[in-house]
Amino acid sequence: MKRVIIAGVSSGVGKTTISMGIMRALMRRGRKVIPFKTGPDYIDTGFHHAATGRASVNLDLWMTGEENTKFMYALHSNEGDFAVIEGVMGLYDGLGDERSTGSTAHLAKVIQAPVILIMDGSHMAASAAAVVLGFKEYDRDVPIRGIIVNNVSSEYHYRMIEEAITRTTGIPCLGYLPNNPKLSVPSRHLGLLQQEEIENIDSLMDEAASFIEKHIDLDLLEKVSEGYEEETLNIQTDPRASLENICRGLKLGLARDDAFSFYYEDNIRLLEYMGFEMIPFSPLHDSSLPDDLDAIYLGGGYPELYGETLSGNRAFLDSIRAALDQGIPTYAECGGYMYLMEGIEDSEGKFHKMTGFFDGYSKLTKSLQRFGYAEVRTESGINFKGHEFHHSRWTGPAETPQTLSLRKPRELGNPVSWECGQRKGNVHGAYVHIHFYSNLEAVKMIARDIFESRRSRDENSTNQKTD
Repeated sequence: MKRVIIAGVSSGVGKTTISMGIMRALMRRGRKVIPFKTGPDYIDTGFHHAATGRASVNLDLWMTGEENTKFMYALHSNEGDFAVIEGVMGLYDGLGDERSTGSTAHLAKVIQAPVILIMDGSHMAASAAAVVLGFKEYDRDVPIRGIIVNNVSSEYHYRMIEEAITRTTGIPCLGYLPNNPKLSVPSRHLGLLQQEEIENIDSLMDEAASFIEKHIDLDLLEKVSEGYEEETLNIQTDPRASLENICRGLKLGLARDDAFSFYYEDNIRLLEYMGFEMIPFSPLHDSSLPDDLDAIYLGGGYPELYGETLSGNRAFLDSIRAALDQGIPTYAECGGYMYLMEGIEDSEGKFHKMTGFFDGYSKLTKSLQRFGYAEVRTESGINFKGHEFHHSRWTGPAETPQTLSLRKPRELGNPVSWECGQRKGNVHGAYVHIHFYSNLEAVKMIARDIFESRRSRDENSTNQKTD
């Protein structure tokens, strides 16, 4: 399996556009591309899916650790012949500790993948060589094997940059990209728009691929990846092994539509591996929840953008409220948590009624309320790792108990902590997105609770029929 990481000197240098263009261009060469994203982002992964037709996988070293991350990479990469991994922020930007935990550079060393470094060349010439040299020398164990120069004014401009970089660092340049407004992707407060919201998304992917084919030496890119495909990651065991099929026979309802689409792919894959029958539903479009569910998973997204439609679908709201009142085990994160509150007040101050299961409502804000990693501890003492990124806050009675304790990663030595989320019966909701691989033993315990809940409901139903 060939592999390459598309990294950046900083955020905003064009990683996502270039990554999706390379993915589609390699597919047009007949490669079976497997897309990955460094870190916790769940928007860029949607563009990877649009480019390749395959769900993109997050590789997050802080949340899942080195061994689990290597396992997840190997598990998915075996499904194709060329892995393209988009980096996060700048190459060395991670948790901020001495090891740059969670950075693209950290991942490159863990999965032994060559790095293609993207830089913005719009305001420099020979100085570009000093930038690349700094990145090369900062950590010589990071295999930077090629440079792409974005936003250059002309080929002559690029040749000046290329000559300086090659002479000074010995790292080859794969090509350059002039500014192309047609490839710009609109953004909103959480980053890029979701790929489902962009008209003619497939045409945009083909446009990006054609642009890459014209300006980037794909033969050299493939050559850069040679010699790495035989590298072994020395994976000893399958960390999921004790979970295989333990939930066979159980049905799990999964919210999937334009309002609820933020999930870590490996969370979904793990639930399938555990034997759950996954049954998708749409709070936007369905009139009722699927029958006879054993558990419900409401992921994140942008419910605030669909407040009127979600609020107007009273039949579905009544259906899911009845299931929650019945005690169906439910996990709702971020957008899903907002949906289970009394309502959502959008950015224009308009209030949209929601399920009303949890106390309080969600109020959209102009600034980020939480951003970054969090260590999570439940009331019962179970620990997970997760990530928060939201422009809204819970508003409600001060006496309402918040059931999750969160704190910034210990690696930072930062004492910042806070509480979030609610629990009512078998229903849990909070803003934080939890990665299941951060505590697989806890996932097993939750699966047992779902079985026990099903058994109790069956017993109650039998007793009611007997009475």
